[in-house]
Amino acid sequence: MKQKTILSFALILVLQCMIPIGLFDMPASPPPVSLTYKSDMIPLTSIFVELPKEPYDIDKTRLIMDNLALFPPKLIDNLIAKGEKMRLITGRLTDEPEYEHLRGKIPKGWEDTGCTWDDVPGIGGNPIVVRIDSCGSNLEHSSVCLELHEVAHRIDALSPISISNTFKFRRIWLNEAPILFKDNPYFIDHCNEYFAECYSMYLFSETTNLILKEKAPLTYEFFSQEMYNPIDKPDLSVYRFGGTRICGGLYKNKTYDSYSEIVKESYFKSTDDIYIAFAATNYGKSTDKTLKLSLWVDGKLVFETYQGPIKEGYICRLWNIKIGKLSPGTHTIIYEVDSNYRISEANENNNWAQYKIFVE
Repeated sequence: MKQKTILSFALILVLQCMIPIGLFDMPASPPPVSLTYKSDMIPLTSIFVELPKEPYDIDKTRLIMDNLALFPPKLIDNLIAKGEKMRLITGRLTDEPEYEHLRGKIPKGWEDTGCTWDDVPGIGGNPIVVRIDSCGSNLEHSSVCLELHEVAHRIDALSPISISNTFKFRRIWLNEAPILFKDNPYFIDHCNEYFAECYSMYLFSETTNLILKEKAPLTYEFFSQEMYNPIDKPDLSVYRFGGTRICGGLYKNKTYDSYSEIVKESYFKSTDDIYIAFAATNYGKSTDKTLKLSLWVDGKLVFETYQGPIKEGYICRLWNIKIGKLSPGTHTIIYEVDSNYRISEANENNNWAQYKIFVE
C-alpha cells in the first residue's frame, strides 16, 4: 500500500513537470464570439448573371440558372475574374448600350435569313447577353441550349489564343463538323461556333452528350479533359475571384446589413474598430458535412464558426467579423477554410489566405 502511494505521488510529480514544457497540450479556450457577424450562401452564378430590372419570367430564369450550373464552377469563376458578366434581357440585344452599334447589321451566317442583329436572341461577347424567352432549345436558333452556347464562347476566349483557333481543335473541327452538322453549314463554316455548340451538347443532357460521343468521338474526347468537367471530390477554398483577387476585405467603425454594401478600406488607426469580410467556396462535389472557418490575427485565433455544408459552385460569405483595435504597426491576418480538416478534398493546399495590414 505504501509502495502504491509513493508511485502515485511520483507520477503526479512527473505530470506536473511535463505540462509546462508542452509535452501535453492544455485545452485552448475558444475565441470570443463575434456577435455582429452575418453570413449567407449564394451560387457563383448569382455573381455572374445580371437579371433584368423590369418584370421577367422567374420560372424560365430559374431554369437558365440551373443550366449554367452545368459548367464547372472554376470556369465560371475564371470568367468572373476577368470582369465578365452574363446579362439576361427581355427586349432586343441591340437596345443594350454595348451593342447599339449592331442595329440593322447582319451577323455572320445570317445572310440569307432576312434578319439583323435586332432579331438575334443572344451574343457571346462581354457582356454575354441572352433574351430570356429564347433560352434553352428554341426555334429562333439552332443551338441545343442558347445560354450554354453563349457562355461557351467566352470560355473559348479565356486563353490568349482562343481554343477554337488552335491547330489541335481546328483539325478536329475539319474532320468532324461535316459529320455532326451535315445539315447545318453554320457550324461547318465557323470553328468557334462549332466549339460553343459541341461543348453545349457535351454538358446539356445525356441525349446530346451521347450524340456527340457517337458522331464526333474526337470532339467528345477533347471535352473529356479535366478542365471542362466537374471535380469529383469537394474542393474547398478561401474564395478568390478566379484564384487571384481575394474576395472580402477590411473596413472600420461600422457594420453592414448586406455583403454587397461593404466599402473596403485600406487606412487604419489604432483607435479604429476593424471588421473583416471573407468567403469560402466549393469548386468541387457538394459536401455532406459542415466545415470550420477560422480567423487568426498575429497568430492568435480570434474567430471561428461552423458553416455549410457547401454545395458545388456555392460561396459561403461572412462579414461584420469584429477584429477590434490593433496596435500601431504591421499585422498578419490569416483566414482558413475547413481548418480542422474534416473534409477530404481534391486540393488540400488552397484552404487559407494571408493578408497584411498596416495600422498607424
